[in-house]
This record gives sequence, C-alpha cells and structure tokens, in this order.
Amino acid sequence: MHSPSVAQWNASVQHRFADNWIFSVSYLGNKTSHLWIGADTNPAVYIPGNCGSSACSTTGNTQARRVLSLANPAVGKYYSQLTLAYDGANANYNALLTSIEHRFAKNYTFLANYTWSKCLGIAPVTSLGNPGVVQDPNNVRGDYGPCTYDVPHLFNVSVVYLSKFTGSQLLSHLLSNWNIAPLGRYQSGLPVNPVTGKDNSLTGVNSDRPNVILDQNIYTGAPHGLSYQFVSPKLYTANALGTLGNAGHNSLRGPGYFDIDVALTREFHLLERLRLQARGEAFNILNHPNFGLPNGNIASSAFGQITTAFDPRILQGSMKLVF
Repeated sequence: MHSPSVAQWNASVQHRFADNWIFSVSYLGNKTSHLWIGADTNPAVYIPGNCGSSACSTTGNTQARRVLSLANPAVGKYYSQLTLAYDGANANYNALLTSIEHRFAKNYTFLANYTWSKCLGIAPVTSLGNPGVVQDPNNVRGDYGPCTYDVPHLFNVSVVYLSKFTGSQLLSHLLSNWNIAPLGRYQSGLPVNPVTGKDNSLTGVNSDRPNVILDQNIYTGAPHGLSYQFVSPKLYTANALGTLGNAGHNSLRGPGYFDIDVALTREFHLLERLRLQARGEAFNILNHPNFGLPNGNIASSAFGQITTAFDPRILQGSMKLVF
C-alpha cells in the first residue's frame, strides 16, 4: 500500500494600477495520488442464459455467483462482500483565480474575486469502508469524474464603507461612523451522481448507473406540485440486466447558489468608559430562492425533483454595552 501524497503548484501576477487598487491573476493546481477507497474484491459474476428452468443470474443467487463461490463452492459460500483498500484512486484540481482589491482608503474597501476551476477524481475520498463506491470493481477508473465538491464558477464581492458626514453637528453625530458591509456570492451547482437504484448488473455492488438517452433536454426547471422538476425524467433509462450503464460518475449538476448578505454596525461613545455597540444583519436580503440537489435515483418517482431549499431571508439585530 502506498501512502497518499499531494503535489501543489501555483503562479501569480499582481499589478497595482492606481492608488490603493491591486489586480491579481493566479493559477492554482494540485494532484493527489494514491487515495484509498473501498473496493469489493468478491463481486458476483453475471452468467447469461438459463440454468435449467430459471435464469442463471438473479438477485436471489448473488452469493452463489460471487468470485470465491465460483472458484470453490464448498468454501467460497461463506464469504460475502470483501472490501479491501484500493490505493490507486487519484484527484486533481486546476483553477484560474482573478481578484481586484481596493485597500481601505477614502472610507471604503472593496474586494472581488472570480474562480474558474475544475476538480476531477475517482469516487469520494471518505469511502474507504464502503464497498459500493465504484460501479465496476474491475474498472475503478471508470468512475473518474467531477469531485463531489467541484464548483466550476465561484464569484465573491464584498464592500466595507464607513460613513462620514460633514455639516451640522447633529447630522454628523447621527449619520457618521456607520459601518455598512454587503457581501455577495454566486457559485455553480454541485455534482449529482445518477444511479439506477437497482442491481441490474447483478454484481451485488448496488452502484449501477443508468444509460443516457441522447437528444434530451437535461434541465427542465418545471414546477411539480410542492417540488421542483429540475432534471428531465426522460433523460435516462435503466441499464439492461447483466450490463453497466454509460452515465458518467457525478455527471448531473444541481442548481447554482446566489446570495447577498448585509451588515450594518455603529458604535456610540456614551461616556469615557461606556460604549454602546449596535449591529443589524440581513442574510439573503433579496430573499432569493436557493434550492437543494435533485434526486438522482431513476427508480424513484421523485427522480430529478428538488424538495429542499436553503434559508430564506433572515434578519437579526443586537446591541452590546461595553464598560
């Protein structure tokens, strides 16, 4: 067994194009080798045709068709799934990061960045004890695809402004020294792994993926009662008995995420050693709906539907007396 290893590299260019303004472009990359995942070394073997009056391969005779049972029926029948650590999994990440920053001056600071990236790998990295991670134990690299946390597009922008008013003493006292800080974020949807939901391959692994039907509109975005039919229910068909589906690992995408938060703070000096801090916060101030991931099981009547969502608009306020 090899120990997992990570190689990282990056290159950056920064340019100050005006007072307090900095623009940067960075390339980020890494490669993880010898990740450990679980692999079933005793899967069932599909035997085509009929054996007597019934099919040679059914879900009822999985144990009798396992590799060790076929090699030695007398002893092999006592061994079910054998999950061994496979150290040949790998992952890689490549990204282009651009950012523009205004350092604090003239009562405000500004920061915006955009990341265009791709993360590819084999299976989840936290799957060492799970035998049903890959569709085909004899072809682990067939599950090479987007990482579970792959986000191709990520954009963040934040501003912090400290108010300053000159004029009458009353207006200056009321309107100055307020700290306003909006924060915006957008990211692409996370990957979803399509599954058949049945052991059609008759391997006993239960990680079958379906077959893709071409020329279909993948994402419908249609209402469906109290749910949201995000993926077309006609996109896939179940893999035939004894075969494995051609749908890629993590080949579906959930909806993107968009959110704007705002914080408003102010500190009042009441006495020499007495201060009052006031703070108000708004999360998802636009009350923009951000949905969860769709159901990826084609055997489910809810396939492609989204039934969850993230938090709506949340407002909160607080005051603190410091003495």
